[in-house]
Amino acid sequence: MTNLTKRIIDYVENNSNLETDNGLNFSTNENGDVGEEEHSPIDYDNCARFGKELISHFGKDVISVEIEPCDEWVYLNVTILKESE
Repeated sequence: MTNLTKRIIDYVENNSNLETDNGLNFSTNENGDVGEEEHSPIDYDNCARFGKELISHFGKDVISVEIEPCDEWVYLNVTILKESE
């Protein structure tokens, strides 16, 4: 695990309610409808807002984020574009 990966994971764990899934993939179903298998717009908006916060904190030239709803889950996937110096 690179230093940047660890810093991103630590930042997410300390500043959001997202769960760490695998590496730089995070998720929530806090407000999703499990029975209907539908994600919540609240969770989607929270992921979008936090994704912007991550880009602001680490830099748009360093990371990119993708939000992916699936059933009752909303995933926030982070990609490292370049290691910070």
